[in-house]
Amino acid sequence: MNKIDWPKLIGSLVITLGAGWLGSSLTRPNNSWYANINRTVLTPPNWLFAPVWTILFCLMAAALYIIWSGRNKKKTRKKAVQLYFGQLAANVAWSGIFFGLQSISLAFIEIVFLLILITYCLVAFSRINRAAGYLILPYFLWVCFATVLNLSLWLIN
Repeated sequence: MNKIDWPKLIGSLVITLGAGWLGSSLTRPNNSWYANINRTVLTPPNWLFAPVWTILFCLMAAALYIIWSGRNKKKTRKKAVQLYFGQLAANVAWSGIFFGLQSISLAFIEIVFLLILITYCLVAFSRINRAAGYLILPYFLWVCFATVLNLSLWLIN
């Protein structure tokens, strides 16, 4: 059994959950705007978002830790981690665009870009460590759903 690299584990959690906190902080000031837009039957209840995102961000942090602490080629690992940070930044940006700018159309363009980055990250992680790829998969699936939801909101608003 491999020894836990505590600084990398804690770093993975702090970076990932910190990004999640930052993204969620961008949603709170504009909840009244979101509460007043038209919704589709696809829209989950508001209470569901926090637990789902918390679980997803914990899985993502575990995946980052596996890649970051792995014994693989440094260049391959570096590219995968860069993709991870890119998609993490795009994730936070979506919250700012959707809730901060209140732009459903621009948020849709952003979430498509986010989904592309997650796909590349998922592939890169899977090539290095299959378990890390599996840990990113629920996030990928949720963002696929969120992309459809974002499009549906754009179409009815």
